[in-house]
Amino acid sequence: MTFDDLANKSVSDARVLVEVHIGIINTQWVNNGAGLWAVDAENVYSWVDSTLVEEGFSALEFGFIGSVKRDDVLLSLVASLAALTDSTDSYYYDSQDRKVWVCLTNYHEPSLYLMTINVVRGYSFDEFVPKGSPPVPYQGRLQGVPSVSVARDNSFYGLLSYGGGSLDLVNADGELDTLAEENAIYGNPVRIFVGFASLDYADYQRIYTGVIESFEVSHESATFGVVDRRKELSRPVREARASQAPVPSIVDLLSTHYGFADTAAFYDIPAKTAANLESAAFEVAYDYTIARNDNARRPLIDTIGEILTSGFLLLEYDPDGLLKFSFPDLGAVTSSVIFTADDIMTDYTVRYDPNDVISSVKVGHSVSYTTTQTIYQYIRDTDSETSVFTAYKVYREHSVDLPLATTAIATTWAAKFMSAHSVVKGTLDVEMPLSYYAASVGDVVFAELVRPSKTMIGTVLTQIMSKSWNLQGVPTISFGLRFI
Repeated sequence: MTFDDLANKSVSDARVLVEVHIGIINTQWVNNGAGLWAVDAENVYSWVDSTLVEEGFSALEFGFIGSVKRDDVLLSLVASLAALTDSTDSYYYDSQDRKVWVCLTNYHEPSLYLMTINVVRGYSFDEFVPKGSPPVPYQGRLQGVPSVSVARDNSFYGLLSYGGGSLDLVNADGELDTLAEENAIYGNPVRIFVGFASLDYADYQRIYTGVIESFEVSHESATFGVVDRRKELSRPVREARASQAPVPSIVDLLSTHYGFADTAAFYDIPAKTAANLESAAFEVAYDYTIARNDNARRPLIDTIGEILTSGFLLLEYDPDGLLKFSFPDLGAVTSSVIFTADDIMTDYTVRYDPNDVISSVKVGHSVSYTTTQTIYQYIRDTDSETSVFTAYKVYREHSVDLPLATTAIATTWAAKFMSAHSVVKGTLDVEMPLSYYAASVGDVVFAELVRPSKTMIGTVLTQIMSKSWNLQGVPTISFGLRFI
């Protein structure tokens, strides 16, 4: 049976696997062609004379490799050694021969960076070895898993909030006492998989990739603090941008400051192409005098957040570690996905809150900088004030400063924003079985809202605003929905 087949059966033996990447700082790299460098667990390099291998090189005897880092940047895994030459800041791992090759940004040699090879340690709620070819056996130390959730704000775009939390392991035997002292762990991946006992490991679904932020150990337990990978994009920068569409602007920023190539090794390319097509009209620009204003130096993720909001875009790391753009369809009229009444597992409440409604919007645009201040031009869209007050007896103006390039673009942005936020929309939370795992934040779905003997609201078109995995006991998924 496939994952989908088993997810549709309530009696399936679901399993949660957690893989923690423990870092080994490595300086033993041997050149293997233009821009390619290798390290061998057994210190065997058949393509060079052994006398040419530097004195001090030794066998590392590392376990299964889960990831490789250049300074604070996780390299992308490619499928073959041949593919590595076409994809910088990537690595290839031959698990049979236990060799790792890397190709770094600008084809630099590894000695210019702090290179870390991350080996996998596996944990589950009980001792378990999946069928097929798992990277490691999974120790039964797992006591609690991080909150795996993602949500978008009702009024903003791009500002996704991620649930993290703690990964709690049993440490009564003291095995993890010196883990932080003896290894490089901070910023390393933590990956969570869901599957079933009868499945091969290759068929498990990776549902989350976070990074280690903190660690604490006691006589009884060890706890990893886990956060969203976007925290890695917080490098302070001052950035000047010519007028450009939002998606290529962000891609350029990540290439300039992190060396992310515009390839399938870093991005979900089909999703990026579709999002760019939908958002291209909302061009952004940062005045070139930005370099004169020290207050303009800020975390890159803040600049990216503004650009996303300008294009009505979302950006997330998907469970496989790729950056995924999406453009939520606020004008959708249908969907191929139905959250059926039979599958909705708990009672729900539909909420209508006039505090969410907006009567007008003030949009800052055409930003420029002096040595002491940031200057925006402003437009207001007040076309909905009368209708909003008549319906809800409130005036509520939303104000936002964005890098939109012109007055005309800001005017178009304001009209699109108001079309989605000048009417109160129903919201609700539903719990669904694991079979709905493929639905994502921003997707449009039908929800069947009925009573046992008659229709309640009926079948309603909604947008997914949040998604949270419930991994204790029988795994389920909670979705936050908003009527369209």
